[in-house]
Amino acid sequence: MANRVILAAGECLFRQGEDGKDGFIIVHGKVRITAVRHGEEKEIGVLGPGEMVGELAIIDGGPRTATATAIELTELSQVTDGQLAERIAKADPVVSLLIRQVIRHLRREIHDFALPLEQQPNPTMERMRLEGELAWAVDRQELELWYQPIVDLESHTVAGFEGLVRWRHPTRGLVSPAEFIPLAEESGLIVPIGTWVMQEGARALKHIDDTLADGQSRFMSVNVSGLQLDATGFLEEAQQAVHSANIAPERFHLEMTEGILIQSLRARETVIACENYGFGLFLDDFGTGYSSLAYLNELPFDALKIDHSFARKLDDDGHGLKLIRAIVGLATTLGHGVVMEGVESARQRDVFRAMGGRLAQGYLFSKPRPMPDLLQLMRSTHTLPWGAPIERRMPSMFPV
Repeated sequence: MANRVILAAGECLFRQGEDGKDGFIIVHGKVRITAVRHGEEKEIGVLGPGEMVGELAIIDGGPRTATATAIELTELSQVTDGQLAERIAKADPVVSLLIRQVIRHLRREIHDFALPLEQQPNPTMERMRLEGELAWAVDRQELELWYQPIVDLESHTVAGFEGLVRWRHPTRGLVSPAEFIPLAEESGLIVPIGTWVMQEGARALKHIDDTLADGQSRFMSVNVSGLQLDATGFLEEAQQAVHSANIAPERFHLEMTEGILIQSLRARETVIACENYGFGLFLDDFGTGYSSLAYLNELPFDALKIDHSFARKLDDDGHGLKLIRAIVGLATTLGHGVVMEGVESARQRDVFRAMGGRLAQGYLFSKPRPMPDLLQLMRSTHTLPWGAPIERRMPSMFPV
């Protein structure tokens, strides 16, 4: 995780000529950049939030070409040479060579004159800045878990919930999971974030139990990544989450994709250990990855979650519909349940139910909601689309 650096006004971050292997993204405050050129100290400019200082050193470890001093109380996020080297190594070889060549030219030029500072938004720097801010999101309580109900189509009740992480950035507002989840995976931050998600999900289920007090035994499912399953101590962290919340492990479901299990023997061993302890297991995004029948037969999944992209195929009579019917039949034969994701219409719900599907989630029933909205939803009294009156269930099961 990124290191946090706090400077008082007038405090020096680094001096010209010093060895450097890291750079810094300014989170709050301002930094003055000065450099000695031909025996005279000159101010190059002032940098503020979202800009980077010391970036040349992270590329090649060369000496600092300028001095950086805080103008006011300033907070920075450290970016190490290792973090950048890892990204350059993963880049296309031509891109990697181009980056290094550009930096060499810059170093030759900067000794002759002060380069104007880049004022335009830089996607790479913006991404690195976001990573630094994401590293602190847990400690700053910026992460939230939102909950999407999973509905039992036979009993017309809410069987459980999927906990979905959201990031409420102090200045950006809600950051799209499509933007920060891949970043968390690439940087390794998904491990501490995933630990928080398990803890929060378990606490949330207990809170729902205590608040509704209706005697219903619902489950909570959370997504886990390959890095989490590969990390030492994952099982212990999951155990601690349910133990602290005082909920049974069979009511806490771990969702993972097929690719994770095919790529990592350690992950498969961890999954088996989780099942032995009593956790529920969902195979997520089924139909979009490897779909290996061997893993369906060997690993102890409670249910397959058919990817939301298949929900639209329930509206026609083509090969897609036949494929969904085959998945339901296969899962039933192997003793697995099936969850249909992405259900948005009554027709999709009814077709899936007619072919033997029991659990479904999607916007037809409810979008993901923060806890206060979810509890308000669960307390309501409404009639479901099937015509069966039910209390403390889902008013938004009606199409919107």
